[in-house]
Amino acid sequence: LPVVYPVRVGDQLTLLVHSRVPAQIAIPEFGQLGFAAPAAPAHFELLAREPGTFGVLFAETGKVAAQIRVVPAGKRVPKKKDKGARRPARAESGPA
Repeated sequence: LPVVYPVRVGDQLTLLVHSRVPAQIAIPEFGQLGFAAPAAPAHFELLAREPGTFGVLFAETGKVAAQIRVVPAGKRVPKKKDKGARRPARAESGPA
């Protein structure tokens, strides 16, 4: 399962979600809904306001496509590679 990692509270996040088939993509905790197709990823601009793990879901099935892990602003997080993912989640994060 791809994980956007690490994201800290206060970070702005640009997230591109790719799909092999046309699909609606939802990030409920951020109130976001987008559409992804094979040649056009869903594009989200997010602001991490609180720590937690948030699902990036296929809206029709509720199946988790990826996770966004948000840690407290001052917490140092070692880089971790997700061995189960075929492709890493594509994202950029930085200070707000």
